[in-house]
Amino acid sequence: MTAISIRRFSTRVGASVSLIALGAVALWGVGAGRVYGHTHRHGHDAASHWHLHIGRRDRHPVPGSHTHLPTIIGAAFAVSSLRALTLLAPFGNRLGPAPFPLLLVLIAVFAAGILLSMSLFGVAFASFMTARVVARLGRGAGALMAVASIALGVYWIVQS
Repeated sequence: MTAISIRRFSTRVGASVSLIALGAVALWGVGAGRVYGHTHRHGHDAASHWHLHIGRRDRHPVPGSHTHLPTIIGAAFAVSSLRALTLLAPFGNRLGPAPFPLLLVLIAVFAAGILLSMSLFGVAFASFMTARVVARLGRGAGALMAVASIALGVYWIVQS
């Protein structure tokens, strides 16, 4: 085996094992009911905030221990996705007749369109979804993603 083939194999197996492990943890969380979310207010805030917790509900963390780290991580993933989109845009010799500022405007419009569509989707669902239905859908989506993660990990290992 060459160094490149060893690297590819180890990357694929490492990613596969990670997917399987993450899927197993997600299935455990859905099955045991140890992953839950809730809303509450911080101090004198007018709006409530939503938090995700892993653990038992009866051992809920104290209100001061909540963090906004998941929101920051989500924002980082969103920026990362836009970075990938930017890399797909033609630059340099491939730019052709489209000027650079036009490409930046198109990317900004794309990002605004995604934010708008996601917001409208959320508003539409919020108008007729109850908390019980949302919780049931969340458990179903979590289980589906966990099974898909495990299946993809197993598939990659078999294909290696």
